[in-house]
Amino acid sequence: MSTIHASLNLIDQQPAGCERIEKMLEASAYWRPDATHQLSSCDHACRMARASLINTRQSRLESVHRDSSGNMITANARLDNRDELAGQLEIPANELEQHADGMLILLAYKRWGEACPKQLLGDFAFVIYDAVQDKVFAARDHFGVKVLFYTRTESEWLLSNEHNAFFTSGAVKKVIKESWLVQQLWALRSNRFESPVNGIETLPAAHSITLDRTGNASISRYWDLEERDDWNGWDDASLIDELKRRFEQAVRSRLNSEYPLASELSEGIDSNGITGFAARALGEEPLYTLSYGCIELDDDNRHIWEATYQDIYEMQAMHANIQPIWRKQEKNNSLTLQQQTLNRHAGVPMPVKDGAHISYGRLAAKKGVRTLLSGWGGDHCVSTYGDFYESELLNQGKFITLHRLLREKRARGRSGKPAKAWAGLLLKHAIPPLFRSLMRRKRGLVDGQHHLAHSHPLKRIHVERYQLMQKQQEFLKQYERYSVKAHHQRELFDVGVEPRLVESELCSRIYRIEYRYPMLDVRLVELAYNMPSHLKVYQGIERYMYRKILEGVTTERIRWRVKADVQHPRYDHIDNNNRSESRESIKDQTDDSALVRDYLDLDGSKQAKARRLQKGIELLLEIEEQRQSGEMEITKAS
Repeated sequence: MSTIHASLNLIDQQPAGCERIEKMLEASAYWRPDATHQLSSCDHACRMARASLINTRQSRLESVHRDSSGNMITANARLDNRDELAGQLEIPANELEQHADGMLILLAYKRWGEACPKQLLGDFAFVIYDAVQDKVFAARDHFGVKVLFYTRTESEWLLSNEHNAFFTSGAVKKVIKESWLVQQLWALRSNRFESPVNGIETLPAAHSITLDRTGNASISRYWDLEERDDWNGWDDASLIDELKRRFEQAVRSRLNSEYPLASELSEGIDSNGITGFAARALGEEPLYTLSYGCIELDDDNRHIWEATYQDIYEMQAMHANIQPIWRKQEKNNSLTLQQQTLNRHAGVPMPVKDGAHISYGRLAAKKGVRTLLSGWGGDHCVSTYGDFYESELLNQGKFITLHRLLREKRARGRSGKPAKAWAGLLLKHAIPPLFRSLMRRKRGLVDGQHHLAHSHPLKRIHVERYQLMQKQQEFLKQYERYSVKAHHQRELFDVGVEPRLVESELCSRIYRIEYRYPMLDVRLVELAYNMPSHLKVYQGIERYMYRKILEGVTTERIRWRVKADVQHPRYDHIDNNNRSESRESIKDQTDDSALVRDYLDLDGSKQAKARRLQKGIELLLEIEEQRQSGEMEITKAS
């Protein structure tokens, strides 16, 4: 893990000198880097810097690298295909260990030019200065595990994966986009991470960008998830064996660390698979696990956690080297404090939807951990439920197979009566608007979004100005899919995988932790995407192909049970320290806030969820405090 910074002066502009890049580096001081490096191009048109966290042997070799042609690179990278690259680049096997990942990427650029990201596997964000063509080329990994921001000022291009670097450098003012603010308050879903600040852009996942000194920028996509026929003719058993091989390799390739490792572990099959395979691969080396809030079970909370923890205890007992991390219940509102910590280091408010990113980093760091495995992204493709297989069969005219599937899902408790399921399916295909209308009456995402639209206290002027109702309807319309592969595309790219990854990176960096995601291994995802749909929901058993590969690494109960049997924590009984503030408390906080009154109608918010309302108010109050001190502004839509 590292933070990277680069500046490229525009033509006819005076070089910014070392001060700009040094001030960008200052933004990383909070996480106490193990080393920092700076380098300038020969003509001083480009300057680069890097703040390093050492967690692997290769990371000890990382720096801002320069080759014999004067090309430079600063990279935050963890490559999975080092051996393959070495062969393609004709690097002798006995010399590969002397090459950091950043240097391999620079050599790949020299060989393939702007096509080099297509040759890379792993998690990466990098910036290259091409001394011959006098331009900057940068890229980000396939799913967006590593983030990269950029901006253009009057005199230069700036790039960094440290959001606050744009402010510590003095290059960008803290001007919050009102469009971003109202979408945060409204909780409108987004498929990509967006900086709150006007002028700071986020390079999309699986994209590269070329910046020249005339001020021009060119962005292109270098990878997409596509249908492939590589496995045509393979039987079911061979396909599942290949899935297991690739999954195990995805886990193993993410265990490279000179420090202890930790893994998220719930009672779900995604985290169980990763933790189980990792524990096996590590042998006698310890693997720490983090579960839910890591609250230690005692007599005061037994009614909340005991049933949930039982599954986790049984899984942990299968692997002698698993060492669970537990802590005492905290009396303060830790999520609020953690959110404030992130905001301070990001330079602006940056709401996090899942506080586990921060709390896990803090707990793991106390054990000396610098690498944390996560099962996030699994059910988006690799451990898919096989949703929309029914629509796929209907479109293919396979009515007998479809009816059998509906009966099998009914027997497993995953569907209603076949006749009712048929009626809903036919209505979905024949009259989509009527189907969407009926879906509002069911508890679920559609109903929840509909309720949000009609109960949220955001004032109507903002809802109308930014067309939030229309955007929500567009989101719900594209949410419908008619095949399993279309569902994978939706889950991976359309409903917000990337924002969660960025949140995790920014939060864990505070505690010198790097997140790694085996479920987002490119070769694993490409295979899972192209596996036949009948293996994804086989004889009514959802997530079948993934369940098959978990034999011996988790309990049989976890491996085969239905979701309805999962024992979730009884949050209704969790004490008030972990509940949202009362509405009376909310009113007390906001009586004197002009900004809250500008955006929210609290008198009409009785149906809004208190926790969501509280988070929105905390966001507005923090912005208001910085506005009053002159540090921050809000810009409205033109």
